[in-house]
Amino acid sequence: MKLDTLILYIVVSLVLLAGFRIISLTLRYVVDRKRKLLFLKYLPLAESVFWIVYLILSAQYFMQKGGGIHAVWIFGILLILLGFFSWFAFRDIIAGVVWKTNKKFKLQDTIKVGEFQGKIQAFHHRNLEIMNDNEESIIIPYTKILNSQIIKTNPTEMILSYSFKLETLNEMGSGELIQKIRYEILNLPWSSVKTEPKIKALKEEKDRYIFDINVYSMDKDYFYKIENHIKKKFGLGK
Repeated sequence: MKLDTLILYIVVSLVLLAGFRIISLTLRYVVDRKRKLLFLKYLPLAESVFWIVYLILSAQYFMQKGGGIHAVWIFGILLILLGFFSWFAFRDIIAGVVWKTNKKFKLQDTIKVGEFQGKIQAFHHRNLEIMNDNEESIIIPYTKILNSQIIKTNPTEMILSYSFKLETLNEMGSGELIQKIRYEILNLPWSSVKTEPKIKALKEEKDRYIFDINVYSMDKDYFYKIENHIKKKFGLGK
């Protein structure tokens, strides 16, 4: 068996291994959530089947070309390479088993892992899926979770913020009007009493003020209620 044939075979094997790793890494950028989860579920199985067939065909090829000793030698090298690269694929599964055994987390728990925060949506074999406040699905490998500090947040203590613009008539001084708006917001049942709203005058014209209002609540669904109430009471269209 020629040396250049052997080198070509090793190069092709490495390219195939790198190709699977690239596919695995690019899956995190798939926008469609259902397709992403489908790929994440079946890619490891498809890769395993591919390499089993590849090993069998490789052994047959080298036995025909150079005898059994060449087949054993090549087979051994390929197994070592596969073991090295497969560790990157299966380490997330092993890390997932370790992480799940503590049973401290369940679906819909709100957690923070590094720079990511959201509610747990699913425990996959290789990664954890969470949903952030923007309803974006985030897939986090279990190896990253094991190497990061995990903060479990009590939803009742989470305070979210939201800002909107308000145009109102300048029937009184801006300072007095700001105090009235602040008092109104704090007395709404949807507002957080722990954090006061921030109100800033952006523009003052002859007949109107334009304010930037930042409000706080424990549920983002309350923000439109706060905004609608304030605009109805103080806005130009009241």
